Amino acid sequence: MSKIKYLVIPLAFGVSGCLSAVNYETAPVVVSTAQGPVTCQLYTREQVTWDRSIGRPEEMSVQVADAVCVNEGLKRSR
Repeated sequence: MSKIKYLVIPLAFGVSGCLSAVNYETAPVVVSTAQGPVTCQLYTREQVTWDRSIGRPEEMSVQVADAVCVNEGLKRSR
């Protein structure tokens, strides 16, 4: 049993590193909106649920800015 533990622990850490969102990031994208520019961090075309805002106009909520980014990710995935 102890030999298995020495194999499983490094494997678990190795796999968890592969699942990091950073591995799927694209260059930031600026989207123009009526309230001003929103800077988005987009991910792969298959992973638009991770898309989020990293810059937004002061008067825009985080939720609205994130929605702008998800919509931009969906638009680019087509």
